[in-house]
Amino acid sequence: MELEQIGIVKEVGNNKATIEVKRISGCGGSCKTCSGCDTPGHTLILKNNLNVQVGDMVKIKGQTNNFLKYTFIVYLIPLTTLLIGLFGGIKLFQLMGLKSYEVAGFVTGLAFLGIGYLIVKLLDKKIAKKDEEFIKIIEIL
Repeated sequence: MELEQIGIVKEVGNNKATIEVKRISGCGGSCKTCSGCDTPGHTLILKNNLNVQVGDMVKIKGQTNNFLKYTFIVYLIPLTTLLIGLFGGIKLFQLMGLKSYEVAGFVTGLAFLGIGYLIVKLLDKKIAKKDEEFIKIIEIL
């Protein structure tokens, strides 16, 4: 399955294009309970394979399974490390007899969260070096 969206080119340089893609709200922006949703857009930096210029409307496409893998990396690794640090820290400090073991466990969880973000950053660099394009510009509109 493929994911397609329309975006506008905001910046071009170094064979890369910065593209703003409007995020689609859960209701599609046309529900009756509000006067339309003002959802913020996503900014993507993609390889400028079609020589797009600032202001161009472009169609971008990506494989859903690759997108889901990347989403898994970005969200679940930090969440998992946070929970391991939090609950592991609480248990460890409780066994050590520390009176404020909850606070110490919370601080440990935050430290593990930082480690999780470092892991994500390293994985992101590794993926970028592969020159594997999860999402690419396929057409200028």
